[in-house]
Amino acid sequence: MSVRTLRIWMVTAFAGSVLTACIGIAGCGTKGSSEEQGSALRAGTGTDWILDVHPVFQTVRFAVPKSEGVTLPSERTPADAVLALLDQYKDVFGMKDPKSEWRLTSTKPGDRGFTHLRFQQTSRGVPVFGSDWTAAIDPSGKLTSMSGVYVPGTDAADIQPTKSADALAAAVRADVQKRIPGLGAADIDTKVNAQLLIYAAEGIAPALAMEVASTARNGAEVDIDHYLVDARTAAILLRAPALMSEYAQGYGASHYPPYNASSSKVSFPVSKGNGAWKLDATTKSANVRIVTDVKDKDIVSGKDATLEASKVPVDWVDDTTPKGAAVDSQAHFAAVVDAYKDLYGRNSYDDKGAEIRASINDNVAGSVNAFFLPGSTSGGCTGRFGIGDGDKDYYPLGASVDVLAHEFTHGVSQCTWGGSAGSYTAAATNEAMSDILAVFISGRIEGGKPTSVGRNISKGDSRIIRQLDNPKCPTVDDLDTCAPRSRRYEHEEHYASTIVSYAWYLMTFGGAHKTTQQTVACPIGWEASGKLWYDVETKDLSKSPDFKAVANATLAAGKRQKLPLDAIACAWVAVKVITADDAKKDWNVTCAGADDAGASDAGTFGDGGVLVKPGTSLVCPGSSHLN
Repeated sequence: MSVRTLRIWMVTAFAGSVLTACIGIAGCGTKGSSEEQGSALRAGTGTDWILDVHPVFQTVRFAVPKSEGVTLPSERTPADAVLALLDQYKDVFGMKDPKSEWRLTSTKPGDRGFTHLRFQQTSRGVPVFGSDWTAAIDPSGKLTSMSGVYVPGTDAADIQPTKSADALAAAVRADVQKRIPGLGAADIDTKVNAQLLIYAAEGIAPALAMEVASTARNGAEVDIDHYLVDARTAAILLRAPALMSEYAQGYGASHYPPYNASSSKVSFPVSKGNGAWKLDATTKSANVRIVTDVKDKDIVSGKDATLEASKVPVDWVDDTTPKGAAVDSQAHFAAVVDAYKDLYGRNSYDDKGAEIRASINDNVAGSVNAFFLPGSTSGGCTGRFGIGDGDKDYYPLGASVDVLAHEFTHGVSQCTWGGSAGSYTAAATNEAMSDILAVFISGRIEGGKPTSVGRNISKGDSRIIRQLDNPKCPTVDDLDTCAPRSRRYEHEEHYASTIVSYAWYLMTFGGAHKTTQQTVACPIGWEASGKLWYDVETKDLSKSPDFKAVANATLAAGKRQKLPLDAIACAWVAVKVITADDAKKDWNVTCAGADDAGASDAGTFGDGGVLVKPGTSLVCPGSSHLN
């Protein structure tokens, strides 16, 4: 029997006013060619720059000086200095008035004395959906990188709403009923967020919008979506997934200390209120609260009850309400929270000690599933977790430490770069980041250097849901066959995510690409990779990234951390996200044996990795970083 397909949650953009790249948008795009942009920056700053332009808005989305850093204008604060630089070169970056349009949202310290800034674009005080800007500043005050999304032409949007909240909710209910025939009004709940936004995308000119959350119940099926609706016409602009979900493994709480003691009884405080039992435990940084329906009295049977922890999978024989589900979920979430604190110093998913609220026996996304449900798709940093029961073929999801790490990381993404909304690449990036950081967290908890997510979930065999070292999609050229069109996306996001995670695997461990047989030698190693990808997740990614934006982020972070860039660049060449010419021109990395025009079979490399043809023998200079 094959592993069942995950329920697919996708994003659809609806037709509105026509915006094809910059057509019809006043002030849209950068001024001049990329060469002219680079020349202007070089003349003003005294160094060459690596620049990348947004494929839709034609504004600069990535800018890294090739030198160690650029001196910023003298201003009162680092944020003011970054905005002054953007204002000085606003024609290069395609921005209209950076000082008034960008609002500082966070200032975070980084490793080695770096400071990381993040800004939100606004227009006349209204936030612009999917737009942010990041900047990294070294201890001497020099700028080392910038990236993000700037939406041009937002001043053309009328910011006076003309439709009531009831009208927007009615538009959403009509769309839900069109998608799911047979639903009545009582089957659909809607909630309107009064926060005004400006939204633009390919095919949609900047428009005033409000967010409407919908929950539709169709028998056992539950459809949860966040919509953006035009606040002046009630047209649907965007439908975004509200659940980020994943399968998991089935080890059980007794897989590691202290839950592997001879006794299977573990005590936690229990309380009852509002028809539900609550299991609470405090970790090093945040409270974990597990909630179950009152029907599950055999799991939590009263105040100060002793709860039964499950044993390794064979003890799960009840197909409806597995014993130990509450304890497993609490134990694994607590372990994930503590591992994030130990490994990265992070204080819960929001880095502010937010309570981890998770419901067991929660099959809203299917019983063989777990999910993170963000409070909003347009921003904010709230959400809850749900854990399915499994079924006769699959173990309960609370038994999975790697899947709970995956779901927890969806919360981290929501609170840093915003998670997935707007495209299959953003959704795929969200899934890949959750997989990549989940293996570091599960490795911290269980030991080893895992390269897969979803181990031992099935009761009958040892199938793995996603193998990061053996991806469903080995290159972007394979997307049409490996990740076919889903209900709303051009490509299914869980399958497409393996392009990013395979690049992670190659730069971390090295080895031959599974289809091209090109080899990434001299990898950066496990520990360096863990620091690199956490930095990318929390400091370098901006909203709605595509795969090249992720590649740019890893290279900028690697440069900042003084890692050898060869393996990082050549891993992205191997999965065909960037070309060998890009690697050479922008990063001075020669990926020998690559298919691209201009690539050399015997290029030079620095103190890290290089993409080579099979059978080529290389010695890694400075290979002490390997682990």
